[in-house]
Amino acid sequence: MNGYKNIVVGVDTSPQAYEVFKKAMDVAKTEGSTLHIVSAVPFIPDTDVINTTIELGVTPSVRQEQEFAVEIKERRAILETYVAEAKEYGVETVTLTIESDHSKNLILTELEDFEGALIVIGASTKTPLKRFMIGSTAKYLATHAPCNILIVKSYM
Repeated sequence: MNGYKNIVVGVDTSPQAYEVFKKAMDVAKTEGSTLHIVSAVPFIPDTDVINTTIELGVTPSVRQEQEFAVEIKERRAILETYVAEAKEYGVETVTLTIESDHSKNLILTELEDFEGALIVIGASTKTPLKRFMIGSTAKYLATHAPCNILIVKSYM
C-alpha cells in the first residue's frame, strides 16, 4: 500500500457498515496504521414528534434530546465492540469518535489532525431516485477530501 499512518473509517450500525469496518481493519493491520472509527449521529428535529409532544405537554427539544442521548449510548455500545474486535485482530491503536454531525463533515473534521490518512467509506447502491434525494457521502468525500479514499461497495 502507500504507508498510511491513519485509517479513518466512517460507520453507522448497519450490516453494510460492519463490512466497511472489516475492510478498514484489514488495511490498518496490514499498514500498521492507527484506526479511527468515526460515527455521525445527526440530530434532526422531527416535526411529527414536535406536534405530538406539544399536545402531550412535553417540551419537544427535551424529548428529542433524551432520544438522541439514548441513540448515542446504543451506538457507542455497538461501536466499542468494533474497537475491541480491531485490537483483538492486531490493530494496535484504535480510536472511536461519535458526534452529532453529518458523516461527511465529521470525517473531514477528523482528517484535520492527521497526515498520511486514508478514508474507508461505504457506498450502498440505491435506486436513482434515492441517490438524488439523499445524496452520497462517498461522492462528496471523493471530491472534497484531501487524501485517498477506499470506497467499499455494498448492494441494498
